[in-house]
Amino acid sequence: MLPMNDILFIQHQTNMMYPEIIPMSLPAIMNRVHKRFPVRGYFLEELTETHLRNARILILSIHWYVSIKGAIQTADWAKRVNPDISTIAGGMSASVFYPFLLRDSKIDYIIRGDGDLPLLFLVEALLEHKDVSQIPNVAGREFVADEWQAADQDTLDSGDYRTLDWFPTLDHRIRRMHTRYNGKILPIHPLLATYRGCPMPCENCCGAAVTQKALYRRSPLLRSAGPVAADLEAYSDDRGCNFVSIYHDFASLAEESYTREVLGRHYDLDVYYELTRLPSPAMLRLIVETFRRGTIAFSLDVRHMTSCQLVDVPALIDAINLVAATGRFEPRLCYLRQGLKENKAYREAFEAVRQATPCTVYCSDWWWEEENPLPNSDGLCTEAIYHACMNNSNRYQAWNYLFRLSYLMNYHAPALNHTLKLFRYAYGGVK
Repeated sequence: MLPMNDILFIQHQTNMMYPEIIPMSLPAIMNRVHKRFPVRGYFLEELTETHLRNARILILSIHWYVSIKGAIQTADWAKRVNPDISTIAGGMSASVFYPFLLRDSKIDYIIRGDGDLPLLFLVEALLEHKDVSQIPNVAGREFVADEWQAADQDTLDSGDYRTLDWFPTLDHRIRRMHTRYNGKILPIHPLLATYRGCPMPCENCCGAAVTQKALYRRSPLLRSAGPVAADLEAYSDDRGCNFVSIYHDFASLAEESYTREVLGRHYDLDVYYELTRLPSPAMLRLIVETFRRGTIAFSLDVRHMTSCQLVDVPALIDAINLVAATGRFEPRLCYLRQGLKENKAYREAFEAVRQATPCTVYCSDWWWEEENPLPNSDGLCTEAIYHACMNNSNRYQAWNYLFRLSYLMNYHAPALNHTLKLFRYAYGGVK
């Protein structure tokens, strides 16, 4: 017999890499609901009409804009099967496009901004048949709530970012990937949750401080060191977990005391650590001493791969060589092809680093080429941007097929995959 739940979360097609990739904050948001009202997560392909007919609430994540079409199609199908089901969507792209999504889809409610508490309040009100029009951050077809709830330090620190038992298939797939891990770190759970937003002033990123103010009505937040260290300890002690990815860099952005507290013990984990800026030699040594092995990704510029403003190149060379000297970590240099083509100093710096270090390189031009849906000061995007994103929602499809192929080959034929270097090409990097 199929398990039946009042509340369903559906991971629909996102056209981005693996279907196993979920937004970093999603587990904390869903676990907050799951502790009160049991939630069951499904991939779209395993969902049946019977599930939908027996459910009262359907939750969809629209964090990346490429998932908009999939969410609209899923909500439409759910309403055809069960007209009484309440459909809820949240996430960055849901927030900036909420007027158009409510107009063009069968989604009943949009959670704007941070969803940690508003989603819990909305689910509770719907299950108990209460008025939902005054729940913070919620928009419906006939109302937009006046109240706003932004995440604060306590909300961030009290979230459970680790547990996936509310989504059994996702949990199983991720554990299977970790079990067959052979040294190639995948961008899947666990992604260590540190920042909400980023203190860097990058102009084309929704994580930047100015954009966070408009979209979430708060400044970027950093989880306290204690909860972050506790997550790392739990992952390290979990025999089914072999690696962790750190994309929200604290070693170069936070106080050194914070980094020392988080990395205060050796973790039995490999790590992919993407540096935002160039950290001090002491912080870099702490990273390589804390983890078993892995990849440390450096940026050639000071704006996290979004400009041609160079870092201190001699210091970068020293840092890369420090990592390479461990023999356990691969140093990676992230660069912009656009910079190589258009900026002589950038090109010369790139060649100097290549000649002086044993780093691999990774092209990061998608930062500049990406049509990021950046909101205005009211936290909204225009209808023109909305239509552009809808028309561009399949741009990752070919890349996804290559990424999936590279993963399957690495999974079943790692020696052959290493020879063909498909895994590296799927990331966009070359030796």
